[in-house]
Amino acid sequence: SIRAQKSRWGSCSEKGNLSFNYKITMLDPRLADYIVVHEICHLKQFDHSKAFWALVAEQFPDHQELREKLRNTATIFS
Repeated sequence: SIRAQKSRWGSCSEKGNLSFNYKITMLDPRLADYIVVHEICHLKQFDHSKAFWALVAEQFPDHQELREKLRNTATIFS
């Protein structure tokens, strides 16, 4: 689903429902793709363990850099 979330770019419920903030459409496409991949990885690994980050790294080896850019971008959209 697409929502007007106040504090998250995306989320994954325990039932596997993915939700995304509509504001990701205004981000650099690479950041938006990172958010989507991040949430899809939660379908396989529902936490932020090393195994989860290894899944994310398969698609985005520079995920730590992207997370930092996203944190800096978040203040603009607050």
